[in-house]
Amino acid sequence: MATMTRADALQQLGNHMIPPEMAKGLLHPLRFLVERPKKQLARVVRPGDTVVELGCGSGYFTRYLSHMVGAQGRVIAVDVQPDMLSVARAYINGKAGPGRIDYHLSANGTLGLELSNADTVVLIHTLHEAAGTETFLAETVALLRSSGRLLFMEPKIEVPPDLFAWEIKLLEEAGLTKESTFTSLFGRGAVFGKP
Repeated sequence: MATMTRADALQQLGNHMIPPEMAKGLLHPLRFLVERPKKQLARVVRPGDTVVELGCGSGYFTRYLSHMVGAQGRVIAVDVQPDMLSVARAYINGKAGPGRIDYHLSANGTLGLELSNADTVVLIHTLHEAAGTETFLAETVALLRSSGRLLFMEPKIEVPPDLFAWEIKLLEEAGLTKESTFTSLFGRGAVFGKP
């Protein structure tokens, strides 16, 4: 088997997105047992944090983030699909924690956020769907304050090990330092810090 090159990796990234019609499947109760969201998010999220969730999709992780940041915290839920943001709002309505949730539509190939002091960026099941990977990562790193942290997770079924290794390299090339890696039943992940 040939080794994946940088060009191969960049070509594979950003080629598909989960359509909003599949959002309800992302909210299935069994997902909690498989992904254990509180455990994964607790690696980086603290009360009072400002957290940017890139690719919030159906709002599955957003809900947990709003509880974890507490009344002094803030969650900025970002997606490129307006219909997904609508699904997230509907799902979270009445289930949110005390943390403020701001919804943001990313458009025209840019995140469009004027922020450089986020405590945490959450990038879960998103990087393999992001178009313009290098620009996306540069903007992602710019959101974080110095010593801010990024939680990165990908599903094993969609991201093979060689592509995941390239995603790690691309995050490091964007200016982040890998602190740890982990695996779960269906996923792989890493925690990064911004120097």
